[in-house]
Amino acid sequence: MTGKRKEPAREKRPPLTHFLCLPLVNLTSIPQLEASIAAFKKEYPPVPVADLLQSHGQPSADASRPSIPDGAIRPLGTLHLTLGVMSLPSQSRLDDATSFLRSLDLAKLMHEAEQVALRKKKQNAPQPANEVAKSSKELSISLESLHALPRAKSATVLHASPVDSTGRLYPFCLMLREKFLEAGFLVGESKESTNTKKEPTRSSDAAGNQKQPETPKSAGPAKEDAQTAAFARQPKLRPLLLHATIVNTIYVRQPRPVHGSKSTFKGKNTVKRFEFDARGLLDRYQDYYTDRARKVPRVQTVPSASPSTSLQAPPKYPFVWAKDIPIDSVTICEMGAKKLNVEGNFDGLKARLGQEYTVVASRKLNSR
Repeated sequence: MTGKRKEPAREKRPPLTHFLCLPLVNLTSIPQLEASIAAFKKEYPPVPVADLLQSHGQPSADASRPSIPDGAIRPLGTLHLTLGVMSLPSQSRLDDATSFLRSLDLAKLMHEAEQVALRKKKQNAPQPANEVAKSSKELSISLESLHALPRAKSATVLHASPVDSTGRLYPFCLMLREKFLEAGFLVGESKESTNTKKEPTRSSDAAGNQKQPETPKSAGPAKEDAQTAAFARQPKLRPLLLHATIVNTIYVRQPRPVHGSKSTFKGKNTVKRFEFDARGLLDRYQDYYTDRARKVPRVQTVPSASPSTSLQAPPKYPFVWAKDIPIDSVTICEMGAKKLNVEGNFDGLKARLGQEYTVVASRKLNSR
């Protein structure tokens, strides 16, 4: 009697210890983000976990009032744009990654990103060269709108998108990520390292900002510029989704079921991440204002029952979480945000930030 052939043991994934990111928390963004997050909590008050457990973990039937669990809204001090994750288990490996960051000519990378942005602007909206070339040396962005992962009907993550009017942010991040990939410091960025399920391709608009497609689209032919060259490398890279996480239910603390008892969630003696229906919330935050200046919020957003049949959809004015946020550094941070000790912090800043990630290396974008 022949037994079942044993499948080869799967190679263990390396432990993720650090990540490469662009910080978003600074003197300009703190008061804006603080006010926006407070307004978000007021409009969509977090639901106590005990109440969700009593309802068997089912999301609210009312899509306009999603059941966001208490603890899912991220502390102000944790907001950032992730470029990639790392496994640096030893001090020598961490030193190597730190040295590599210090060796990069970030100013040159930003200049190359600007050239990519200029070419795109000329292709998409021809105008006099002297007008196209006008871009501030300092990079600044706004955080806008809301999007859901993995899907709007059963969301576990809500995130805001960075918008850069100069179009430099996305190509810069692509090229910086490619540098760290070539040096072997980033993990899990190849599509081959994920399952076979296809992910939506992230495209970018005329300004170089990434769009948020609702359904997967086939990738177009590779261009000759540095931005699309990063995608054309083998093995094919996972599309870079720049985002600032506002809500993540993985951080929600929930009691584990007693041994032998039936779990409220899928599986026995397991804890499943909370999901909620974010469709109504997304409809509101993706078309939040009535005017181009984004001063007058809509009283209520009514989701459309069917797609518009008009040739041109009316413009949408998404919510602005913060604007004119300076992006002036690249950092390597430890995984796992830490709660800040507020004792002796007389200005109250630590209490406002709540938590933050430990920075192990940082460089200014104008560094050579």
